[in-house]
Amino acid sequence: MYHDNFDRSRQDKIEQISDFVKRTGKQIKLRVCWESPGGSNCCECEKCSITMIALMLENLDPKKFGFYFNDDIYKYSKKCLLEGKWDFIHDDIDLWKDIKKHVSDSDEREFFKWLKSYDLNKSIGKYNTFYNKIRRKTLATYKKIKA
Repeated sequence: MYHDNFDRSRQDKIEQISDFVKRTGKQIKLRVCWESPGGSNCCECEKCSITMIALMLENLDPKKFGFYFNDDIYKYSKKCLLEGKWDFIHDDIDLWKDIKKHVSDSDEREFFKWLKSYDLNKSIGKYNTFYNKIRRKTLATYKKIKA
């Protein structure tokens, strides 16, 4: 694992990937999930979802980057944000705010229009406890060991 461009936001990095893929025609498999055993992306956790949304904001197909989500990711992400399915802390919500900041006023896609108008601070604290974060990480580790 190699971390680069600490001065750039996550969405800025996705834009870099988008530029590279469009310029070279090469595909990149992204591995962002720590919840999925076996080295793939679970395509359900907040980290996978936010990455898929970030790719789609750049008009990229997440399936070409190692994400295999069969449902409507826009509908799923909106539901998770509204119902507090993900364990948000302020740093996590900042990633969504960064995507929101990158949404163009002229973007006509329904999800991005909704996201631009949604107060993301409403999603903080609905399911946000230290215990639940530890529980989720413990279950993910257990699944890896069991697999």
